[in-house]
Amino acid sequence: MLSTPTGAVDGDVDWAGARAALQVETARLTGLLRTVRRPTAHALGSWNLTELAVHVATAWAAIPALSAGDLDGVRAAIPGVVAEDATAMIEALDQLQHLTVAAVKACWDPDLAHVADRIDRDAAAYFEACRDRSPGETHQWMIRGVRFTQPTFTCHLLNETLTHARDIAHAEARSWRVDPDRARYVVEGFLLPVLARRSVDDTPGVARLQLGIRGGRRYLAEFTEAGGARIGLAENPGRADAYLSADPAAMLLARWKRVPTWRILARGGLLAWGRKPWLAARLARLAPAV
Repeated sequence: MLSTPTGAVDGDVDWAGARAALQVETARLTGLLRTVRRPTAHALGSWNLTELAVHVATAWAAIPALSAGDLDGVRAAIPGVVAEDATAMIEALDQLQHLTVAAVKACWDPDLAHVADRIDRDAAAYFEACRDRSPGETHQWMIRGVRFTQPTFTCHLLNETLTHARDIAHAEARSWRVDPDRARYVVEGFLLPVLARRSVDDTPGVARLQLGIRGGRRYLAEFTEAGGARIGLAENPGRADAYLSADPAAMLLARWKRVPTWRILARGGLLAWGRKPWLAARLARLAPAV
């Protein structure tokens, strides 16, 4: 059997590489926004294309301020959304939907060219600010008590930019490729750190899943009696109850339910095997909806 998971999940990606990926995807997104033909087309959930674009712009306004530990900056970026006496944006992830809807209303802008300009401006300021920071510098994330290093904030921005650019392109009936190398930064630098923070408990482990990110690292999820998991790097690979090999772009699209899981499985984007291959689905159920 594998040993208990070891090694930090947070901040173990190349920050310079993540920033370079974010710069490319941001330019792709804003270029797309400036050529939109159907601004009121349905895009995601109850949002049309313009509403989704404004959502991305609010993320670009708020997350850089969070990464600097500047909650007042977050309040200024999305006015009236975060209370003056609040010590965090939200107290739990189940409050996130209300926050995102309120933020879009607070920052409404029907001019997509102007929205693109706002994103470009905020991105330029963020990349400049990163020049004076250490990757190990930590600040509180959206939830009170959860702190992340700088690479995780960058990968959160990459998640918003890369995933929603695809949503916007599809609303325009355009094809849009999600690059696996850039998606890997989201999976390893954002999704897994968030998952590791919210699923830990101290009860005995009952099953172990080894997750291999193609082109990246191997991780171990140790599921517990209480229904949670301990997630960390698989530094001493050995036998596990199940194994999951994941193309990072496929894993990202499956997690956010952008592509049916059966289609991803049929194309080999996700491959599970071992004595308990259903543990792969259990890992997916742990993931947050952010």
